[in-house]
Amino acid sequence: MFSRFTIPIIIILLSLNLIIFNIDFYEKESNYDSSEIKDLLSYFSGSELNPEYTIEETIHLKDVRNLIWVSWGLIILLSITLFFSPTKDIIYGGIISLIITLFLPVIFLSFDSAFILFHKLLFTNNYWLLPSTSKLIQMLPEKFFIEAAKQLIFNNLILSLFTIILGIKIRKGIKQ
Repeated sequence: MFSRFTIPIIIILLSLNLIIFNIDFYEKESNYDSSEIKDLLSYFSGSELNPEYTIEETIHLKDVRNLIWVSWGLIILLSITLFFSPTKDIIYGGIISLIITLFLPVIFLSFDSAFILFHKLLFTNNYWLLPSTSKLIQMLPEKFFIEAAKQLIFNNLILSLFTIILGIKIRKGIKQ
């Protein structure tokens, strides 16, 4: 029963990380060049940050990196529970995730409000409130995050359907 509710969390976090570490997505949707993308993704993976960022940007990027690492820890920890889950819970978890995914487009009714709420929930400081002249804002304009939200919904949809199909296949395999 527990896995019914952990699967949607795993899928959302995995979908998000698939975007975060997708160099092609950054090159297409941001104002980054390849070397800046690689530097930033290396930083998210544990390397040192390029010193060209302001103190506020550095603090915010450190917070982002910490959240990424926490998300991977949760993905791993919650995925372990799946090995002890009945297949029907895997199917139901995929269905719950699919239902959540179908409601996610509501964020586009007021993307600014959703973006602010996201930051207020996940960050303990206001260093995400950067001036429009900041390097991070220039590199990652609002359009980048709108496209990332669309990609998140698409990833969630695919992973939810995959989970449902996988659960059904496993269940059929067990019954045979």
